[in-house]
Amino acid sequence: MKIYDIPKTRDPFINTPLTPAGIDPITGEERFFISTWNSNTGCLGALVTENECKKIYRFKKVENTIICCGAYSAVCTDNDTMWLISDLQAFVRLTLSTGEYEVFYTGARSGLVFAGMQYNKETQKLLAFAFAYPCLCGVSFDIEKKTTCKIYENFTKATIAHGGFRNVDGTHTVRFTTEYSSLYRWNPYEETLEELFPISADASMTKSIVDPAGRVYVPYEGWLDTSAFTFDKSSAPRQEAIWFSLRNGIAYGYKIGVKGCEIFRWDTKSGDVELICSAPDGGACDATKNGNIIDVNLYGQVYVFSSEGKLINTYTLDSDAIGHVDCLTRVGDRFLLGTPFITQRFWLIDTVTGKSFDAGRASPGLGEVLRVWHIDGKAYMASYTEGVLTEFDPERNINFPENPRVMASPEHAMRPVADAKKGNTIYYASNHHYGIIGCVLSKYDTVSEEELHIDDPLYAQHIISLRYDKSRDILIGSTTYMTDCNVTAPKSDLCYVLEIDCDTLEIKKKTQAPEGTSRACVLGMTETGSALVMFCMRQGEPLFGEYDGEQIRLYNRPRYDESLKEIIYTGNGSEYILRTGDTIYLAELREERLVLKREIMTVAQAYLVVFCDGYVYCVTKDKIYEKQV
Repeated sequence: MKIYDIPKTRDPFINTPLTPAGIDPITGEERFFISTWNSNTGCLGALVTENECKKIYRFKKVENTIICCGAYSAVCTDNDTMWLISDLQAFVRLTLSTGEYEVFYTGARSGLVFAGMQYNKETQKLLAFAFAYPCLCGVSFDIEKKTTCKIYENFTKATIAHGGFRNVDGTHTVRFTTEYSSLYRWNPYEETLEELFPISADASMTKSIVDPAGRVYVPYEGWLDTSAFTFDKSSAPRQEAIWFSLRNGIAYGYKIGVKGCEIFRWDTKSGDVELICSAPDGGACDATKNGNIIDVNLYGQVYVFSSEGKLINTYTLDSDAIGHVDCLTRVGDRFLLGTPFITQRFWLIDTVTGKSFDAGRASPGLGEVLRVWHIDGKAYMASYTEGVLTEFDPERNINFPENPRVMASPEHAMRPVADAKKGNTIYYASNHHYGIIGCVLSKYDTVSEEELHIDDPLYAQHIISLRYDKSRDILIGSTTYMTDCNVTAPKSDLCYVLEIDCDTLEIKKKTQAPEGTSRACVLGMTETGSALVMFCMRQGEPLFGEYDGEQIRLYNRPRYDESLKEIIYTGNGSEYILRTGDTIYLAELREERLVLKREIMTVAQAYLVVFCDGYVYCVTKDKIYEKQV
């Protein structure tokens, strides 16, 4: 058995807006807070100024949750205190001077919180929202008493809360979107939440600007009088952006474009908008009181621009860490390729020398690589947030976007969740974007470079597993009705096993899964050509069975073993890799049972097991264990 150290990569500064964080007590500089995402160990927070990084904070993940994995929303409540949230289950209080933090549970269901947490100074309350199945929920929390004031439920058809601002009377306006976009008014004094009116779904408001009359600009709608709640549409930019600063009639905004983070200047009198500068690799922006613009990009590079767009300063934050490994594959004759969670980077390990390194960008988006294939010595990677497919050749110099290079970019795709391979042809399915039900089914021929994409192949369903059935030359797939990250309510309560044409991607046949199934997963094949399927149930233990092309036959036997954690198909007849407790076995499916053939290895606290090209890999927080089968 060989053991490799997992290399560090750049933790991504993602999803948290750059948030004002008071004044440095020694230098008087304006400070801003931003954080990374790391679901392996916990996130990193950074306190930055125009000139330098003032402090780095390390958070420890709360096990079996996403608490402290990141801070999608943050507010500064005094010069030494930030309140952070990523999961509606808990708020986190950070003391900026010491780095100490404390978790306060809300009593709400778990749900991913996006940007836009509100803070009311007079009542000392926070307000945050998340889709916590089956509806969008909100939590009002008293930061002095450290208690939940109210949990809001069933108040809107929308599924995501994203942005908001303070009104002139001390109440707050919150934006809800996806499926239904509107503004709501939160009264923290009376604890009420009432709808104001629908708005454009494109009105991004993670930042907002206020004019001298106290009006707030809402993109695509106009200037909002927050006392009368009426819009003035007489002054609008010729191009919209996320507007974050307004000085003397000139507004500054940003959007993520082909040049990275593009920063614009808007003359609010004439409506003229001009691009003044850009920073690579995305980013989050804000402005100091002297008018300078600070951008922190995806990989922790800080850029400071003047109000004219001139680069004043740049420095890099120390965010290197071992990330949670999503995918692992052999590539070429000697390399292991791995992809860390929620960053578009990848790393390589030389299996001969043991040396490893961060290989940089794997794809052009802002998420992580979630599916990998090894074909003819090259690696192919499909990534979130656009379902983009890239090719990496280990024999060529690494230099994105030349190597890796983009091979396919399916429209409407977001998160790749299922994959298969037939010879040199790749197949994968990607969920639609958050709040949009359905998926995209993709095919890519690595030799001819021909591609095919089918949008929404089966209404109200997401294809979550794919296997190639060599005996019948078809794809066997399976579905769930549940939506990506459960951020919107499903339109069905059924799941299916599918037969899919390898050439056209047409669904030739669908067979309904047993009643009560929430997810159907095709695990692999059998000697007879049937598919082994696991049915996760809304209640109770999973069921197992076979699909033989005509019907589903459920096994009579109970679940294999209470300690069984993972079942991985080898692609060889009816052989599977099993992870039972900490031990990895080679097993064979016989008469409705996975019968152990021999032990491969034992690795404590592994969270990922991969079978590739005859090797088994076990991944822990900082090591990879390799053994040939």
